Amino acid sequence: MSKRTWTALAPNLFLLLALGCASHQARQSIEARQKEFALNNEAWQAARMRLTAMCSKAPATLQEYQRGMAMIRSGGQDPFRGCNVRLVKVTNSPVTNDWNWFWAPPPLSDDHSGSQGRVEKARDAETV
Repeated sequence: MSKRTWTALAPNLFLLLALGCASHQARQSIEARQKEFALNNEAWQAARMRLTAMCSKAPATLQEYQRGMAMIRSGGQDPFRGCNVRLVKVTNSPVTNDWNWFWAPPPLSDDHSGSQGRVEKARDAETV
């Protein structure tokens, strides 16, 4: 090969080598993210199952729900143990069109002390 040919090919070979390294790094990054997503999805599903277990006795009908809410408003015992219908994300995927109503315990307050007691009481009531 002449020096002129080598001079013309050198930048192309360097570019080819750089692209190969970059694609390898990108592939490793994607594989790491896929592993993280799998672990995150598993944790998300476990948390959803715990929430479902905390509020397993959802009212079967609208009338039953309305009677329970009337009892709460009148100062009676909460038949739902703090659980109520909440708007939640159905899947752990990064899309925005998968929200639905779900029977769930109350959300934690900002200081994590307000409704935490109600969640613990709901959990304790389930185990009794």
